[in-house]
Amino acid sequence: MAFYIYLFIVFSVNLFYSTSYYIIELVHFKNLFTVGKVLTAMNQEVLILLKNILYLFAVIFIGLIGTKIQLFSPTIKDSVSELIIKITAPILLFTTISSKPYSSTVVKNILTLIISAFIGIILLLGTGYITAKLFKLQGKTFYTHIFCSAFGNTGFLSFPLLYSIFGEKGVFYAASYNIMHDFLAWSLGLSIITKHSSEKTKFGFINANSIAIFSAFVVYLLKGALPAEILSYYNRFFLTIYDALNPFGKTTIYLSMFFIGCLLAEVSFKDTIKTYPAYGIVAFKMVAFPLLITFLTKFMSLDNFTRLIIILQTGMPTAIISSILSYRYKADSSYATRTIFITTIFSLLTIPLLVFIYYHI
Repeated sequence: MAFYIYLFIVFSVNLFYSTSYYIIELVHFKNLFTVGKVLTAMNQEVLILLKNILYLFAVIFIGLIGTKIQLFSPTIKDSVSELIIKITAPILLFTTISSKPYSSTVVKNILTLIISAFIGIILLLGTGYITAKLFKLQGKTFYTHIFCSAFGNTGFLSFPLLYSIFGEKGVFYAASYNIMHDFLAWSLGLSIITKHSSEKTKFGFINANSIAIFSAFVVYLLKGALPAEILSYYNRFFLTIYDALNPFGKTTIYLSMFFIGCLLAEVSFKDTIKTYPAYGIVAFKMVAFPLLITFLTKFMSLDNFTRLIIILQTGMPTAIISSILSYRYKADSSYATRTIFITTIFSLLTIPLLVFIYYHI
C-alpha cells in the first residue's frame, strides 16, 4: 500500500513541477498579473534558476516522502551517501574539469576562486563566533554553530544546481572554489567542531573528491604544456574516457537531491522551527554576506561568471558534512541537522534573490 501511495505522491510532485514550469513560462511571456510583471522584469538566467530549483526540490521531496512512509530501507541514506561521495561525485568532478580546453584566463579565475573562498570562510567563521555569543550558545552547540555558519553545501546542492543552470562550466568553477572550501573544512573546521572533545582528530582532506579534483586539474594543466602534435592524441584519449564516465557522473544531480530529502525526513519539524540561531545563519551567511560581496566585487576587475560563482557558493545553505562530522565526533549533530533543514528550505528563496540582485545592480 505504501508503494502505491508513494507512486501517487511522485506523480503529484511531477504534475506540480510541470504545471509550475508552464506557469512561469506563461507569466514570463504574458504580462497578465502582478506576478507576471515581477517575473518579466527578471532576465532569462533568473527564470532558468527558478525552474531548476523547483525541479531539484521536487526530487528532494520525493526522497523525503519515501523515507517518511518507510518505503526504503533504513540504510538507504548511508548507501546513497557512499555512492555519491566515493563514486559519482568524483567522476562528475573529474570529467567536468579534465574535459575543458586550457585557457590562461581560466587558470587566473581558478586562483581568484581559491583566494576568495579562503577569505570568505575565515570571515564567516568570525561571524559564526559572534552570532554564537549573541544567541548564548554553549558547549558543543557553540562550536557546531560556528562550523555551520562558515561551511556551505557547495557540493551536494551546489553542483547539481549550477550544472542544471550553467552546464559543465558551472561545476568546473564550483569545484575550483571547493578546493579551498574542503581544505579548510577538513582542517580548521574539523578542529573547531571537535573543540569540546579530547578525542584526537585526523586530517581528512585526502578523499575521493579531492583526489578527483587534483588529478583532473593535472590533466587540464597538461593541455597547456603539451606540444600541438601530442595534444591532439592526448585529447582523443581523454575524450574516450569522458564519453564512458560522464553519463554516470551526471547521476550525482539526482542522487544528491534524493539524499538531502532522506536526510531531512529524519528531522522533527516542530523542534526544527524553534532552532533560532539557524535563522541567524540564513540572515548573515545566506543573505547579508553574499550581498556585501556582490556590492564590493562590483568595483573589482573580476570575470563576471567568476564573481557570480563566488556569490552563490558563499550563499549556499549549511553543509551536509556538518551533520556527518557532528555525529562522528560527538558534537551537536541534532543542531547541525536542524540547521541544514532550515537553511536548505530558505535557499529556495535566497538563491534566486541573490541572482536577481546580481543582475540588477
